[in-house]
Parts: sequence; C-alpha cells; structure tokens
Amino acid sequence: MGRHSNNPGKTKTILQRTGATAAIAGIIFGGLAIAEAGTANAFPGQAGLVRCESGGNPKAVNNTAAGVQAGRPAGLFQIVTKTWLANGGGQFAPTADKAAPWQQQIVADRIYARQGARPWQCKPGPGPSTFANFGR
Repeated sequence: MGRHSNNPGKTKTILQRTGATAAIAGIIFGGLAIAEAGTANAFPGQAGLVRCESGGNPKAVNNTAAGVQAGRPAGLFQIVTKTWLANGGGQFAPTADKAAPWQQQIVADRIYARQGARPWQCKPGPGPSTFANFGR
C-alpha cells in the first residue's frame, strides 16, 4: 500500500475513540460549566436558587452558629450534610462543598424531585432572600 493509503479500520477506531472522549469531556466540562454558572434548568428557577443560596460558589459553607445548628449548609445549593447523605451525595463526597458542581447538581435534583422547594431557605418572590420562578 502507498504511503497515503487510507486504512478504514484504523480511521474508524480513531474516530470512535475521539468521539467517545469528546462526548465524555462534553458531559464533564459542560455539566461543570452549567452548575458553576448556576444556569442549569433541572428544576424551575434553579439559577436563581443558586445565586440566592451560595452566590454561585460551589465551595460555599455556612459556618455561622445558625448554619452549624442547621446542619452545615454547603455547596451551590447549600445542602445540609444529613440531606446530602440521605440523597446519595456520599457516593461523591462527604459534604456538598467537597463535591464537583455537577455532582451537587445531581443531588439537588434528587432533593427537588422528592421534596420540591421546601428544603431551601430562599423562596420565590421579591426581596434579597427570594427569587422568581423557583419551585413552580
């Protein structure tokens, strides 16, 4: 065969590997960007919830006396440790702030699916601790 001949088998394998790598990277980095930016729409008003609860900081921890008493709210969604673990967060990290944003997203989706907007301090409506469209 000539120097520039096309080996279909090898080309197909390379494309499959490249496609799989690109898909995985897209899922990982795309999910990370969505969660970090607080723009995911897994449930209504989620971007507002993230801004209200953590200011978009995936490492945020409420270590105030009230926060500690409440169970140490942490991460983008300020999920308390007991709730984090009860909704499968332990498969990712011991607390939300130690998990990747996309992992926090998964756990928040589980919480919302089971309990709706009830677990969060931020509520729909006007004002600094509220936001539009959450839980609707």
